[in-house]
Amino acid sequence: MVTTYSVNWRSGEEAPTAGMLEVTPDAVVFTPADGGAVEEVPFADIPAVRRRSSTVELERLHAEPIRIESVTAGMLGECLESAFGLAETIHALRADHDRIGEALGELRVAVESIAELDDARAHEIGLLAADLMRRVVSHAHVEERELYPVVERLLGCRPLVETMLFDHRAIEGEACGLVRVEAGDRARFARAFHRLDALVTTHVAKEEAVVLPLLDRR
Repeated sequence: MVTTYSVNWRSGEEAPTAGMLEVTPDAVVFTPADGGAVEEVPFADIPAVRRRSSTVELERLHAEPIRIESVTAGMLGECLESAFGLAETIHALRADHDRIGEALGELRVAVESIAELDDARAHEIGLLAADLMRRVVSHAHVEERELYPVVERLLGCRPLVETMLFDHRAIEGEACGLVRVEAGDRARFARAFHRLDALVTTHVAKEEAVVLPLLDRR
């Protein structure tokens, strides 16, 4: 969903320009009423949004700040803060997905040969796997707190959210089973890890292929 506002746009010390402002999932886009060049500012270039009574100021990383004047400044500021926060959350979750996928891949290779490893290396792999699963569970809690309520509120996709929550409970259950495997029981550890690997990999794939693209197109 794209929201549009009638505003006066002022970049740095330039004179204000009247036009229409669109808030998209990952940027603000200003179209001047006089037919001038359209200006798009990605959220990645906005470290902060500051609200005033009749203005909203966008700090920028690579350019002068932008002051936006509007009779609906309060609503605009709230909309920008919400969109900016969601964009940050999605970016952080995607980066975490990449890190989790990389760590899983490295552990997958190590676990394949765990039966032939010495005790010290096998113990190290067990600690690495347990630490990764704690990170995965923490990541799931962030999604439940910051992502899934937005999916349900903006998109009305309660069945999708319930499916993802079911995945989380399954992952948490298997993670608990992994950390309870007795030291030295390498075959049982490998089976537990591979079950978790499959659950986590499939869950992340669903989020990247379904959930996050839905928010990108909202």
